[in-house]
Amino acid sequence: MLRFPTLLARLTSWAGSSLAALLSAGCSSLESRFYQPQAIEYAVPPGVEERMVTAEDGTRLQTWFLPSPSLRDGLVDRAPLVVICPGSRTQIDELTPLLRPIAMQADVSLLLLNYRGYGRSEAKTSVTRRTTLIDARAVLDHAFQRADVDPRRIALMGYSLGAVPALALAAQSTEVPAVVIGGVYGRASDVLADSGYGSLTWLIGSNHDPVDSASGMTGRPVFLFHGEEDRDVPPYHALELGAALLRSGADLELHLVANRNHYDVLAPESSLNEDLIAFLRKTLHGKGEASAPLK
Repeated sequence: MLRFPTLLARLTSWAGSSLAALLSAGCSSLESRFYQPQAIEYAVPPGVEERMVTAEDGTRLQTWFLPSPSLRDGLVDRAPLVVICPGSRTQIDELTPLLRPIAMQADVSLLLLNYRGYGRSEAKTSVTRRTTLIDARAVLDHAFQRADVDPRRIALMGYSLGAVPALALAAQSTEVPAVVIGGVYGRASDVLADSGYGSLTWLIGSNHDPVDSASGMTGRPVFLFHGEEDRDVPPYHALELGAALLRSGADLELHLVANRNHYDVLAPESSLNEDLIAFLRKTLHGKGEASAPLK
């Protein structure tokens, strides 16, 4: 099960501090409480390539690359790729077993990153929305430079807080043909308001709010998904973000997944996975439907 953060619990914990303490912590420090990075060493799974990538501020970031079946078997020299932006408190070792079956059936490679402070990535600064975007940009730039990746077919995918840098980066990078996002808020201020702390919005600002990033997705496919039973980020956020994407002229697929919450919407038995495989094959292979599963 994914260990995505319960935003309500995070916000409620802040209430125990005085406003003066929050002010003295500063905006970046307060915002960083959304994240709980942990420096963890774990074994690299078979068939996975680990490589360190350097961000623009010199921070070294841990990445894992999983080749597509066609690339692995030598059938192609370059393959389409999906760059994965994890949610808060989520390491790449947790995401790999969940996303690998989807990637194998869609015949796409995966490139997963650990933000600064996570796994073996350096922790030069606190993690904020701004630094996750810096880290994601470094990994996307690395993807474009790889000889085994087709640079015309690189998509971005992010879940929960990982969808914030994924959509922001896609909006800034017109060469990215598609984006997959899920379990994300439309506006950070609404998350605070949901929890009764709307008055604290000004402390964290609206940096890279997904509804604002939506304006950069004109004409491009977006796969937006959300668990109907999500109580941490209620489904209305997906509807608000979906409306913003439609207004921008994005080619939107919106999937509200029945009987799924914030933590299990990407579980192996989820009904979402078939639709996601079809979307990746359509946008990165130009195929209307998913083919027979690849292994």
